[in-house]
Amino acid sequence: RYPALFSHLLEPAVFAPDELSALISEAKAFGVKDYPVHIKFDTGMHRVGFLASQLPEIAKMLSATDAVKVSSAFSHLATADCIDMDSYTREQLSLFYEMTGSLRELIGYDFKRHILNTAGMMRFADAGTYEMGRLGIGLYGVSPYPGPEAANLRTVASFRSHIISLKEWPEDTPIGYGCKGHTAHDTTLVATVPVGYADGVNRRLGYGNASFIVNGAECPTLGSICMDLCMIDVSAAPGVKVGDSVEIFGTAQPVERLAETLGTIPYELLTWVSQRVRRVYVKR
Repeated sequence: RYPALFSHLLEPAVFAPDELSALISEAKAFGVKDYPVHIKFDTGMHRVGFLASQLPEIAKMLSATDAVKVSSAFSHLATADCIDMDSYTREQLSLFYEMTGSLRELIGYDFKRHILNTAGMMRFADAGTYEMGRLGIGLYGVSPYPGPEAANLRTVASFRSHIISLKEWPEDTPIGYGCKGHTAHDTTLVATVPVGYADGVNRRLGYGNASFIVNGAECPTLGSICMDLCMIDVSAAPGVKVGDSVEIFGTAQPVERLAETLGTIPYELLTWVSQRVRRVYVKR
């Protein structure tokens, strides 16, 4: 889809010699000059990226054409959020500077550099000079690691639904599929919420393994999380009524808490929220 790439001025990241060669050929055929590309280096993540041994090869290709031009070179930190692996991170940073310096010498012109992710910005911003940074989960006010720096972040993303039904049930009333959930006390007030695993609420959060927030109170789940619905015990929620907001995660219910319950990371919960969930963006 190179014509679409060039027509819409999309700037590709390149991480393999064959890919770079093909891009140069297509850029020539399309008639573009100095088209911006971003060179990915593998400094220790070992996922994708050019190796130090490949620098002469790619520099030769880049020096021999005016169809493309390096706009930036970048890499990705593997352990910036691992407090006990700072030596590995510093090795990556050192290798990155060596590789970008070599590429500059070989192609004869300057370009921007970026390697810091959220954890890198929080912990290694003074470890070098960077023209760009790549803020990831920090955009949502979520820290990638536990530590005092997390206090400087503010939660900006919330996952909410609302109550569509309220019923009082006596103790030991079965709730949900398989009748595997049961009310824990007499006159339990059970709320039905129109959100389920098809929306990104993991089934393992059912059966009281998690609580959602209603009117400031923690309300445990009852029974299984259904595809489109779930039930919660709102007996402790003051003045609860149909239509009240239910926070699955957000300012009152940190996404980190649910991630810990599920034995995963906040990134996964944030990306689980399905496309059918309506997004509301607030500008302040």
